[in-house]
Amino acid sequence: MVIVCKRFLILLPISSSDQTVEKQAESLRNISNMYELDKKKWADAICSLQEKIKVMMEIQEEFMFKVIYKYYFCMILIIICYAKFVLQLMKSDYLKLSFEAHECVDSIPELNNMVFAVQELGMF
Repeated sequence: MVIVCKRFLILLPISSSDQTVEKQAESLRNISNMYELDKKKWADAICSLQEKIKVMMEIQEEFMFKVIYKYYFCMILIIICYAKFVLQLMKSDYLKLSFEAHECVDSIPELNNMVFAVQELGMF
């Protein structure tokens, strides 16, 4: 440190308070540089994480689409099986009713002759 008087130029050694201020300034610069580096690292990490999240969401959407597709496919198969079952029941009911009707007709021997007579009347 330099002190200038009107008559003398006095050179004094740097005081401890000046050294403390210098050390604190150096420390502050170091901390500031570390902060900037950390800030950049965090920004890079956040960008990387955002990209990974985006990829995971795309995978999840694709998975959900496959699950939904399989669900609807299974539902369609169940509906088809149920429809076949109902048709089979209807067919068996129809066969049963048809059999009962033939039994009923066959139980009355004269009914056949009456049916033919009525049909002949309608032809004229």
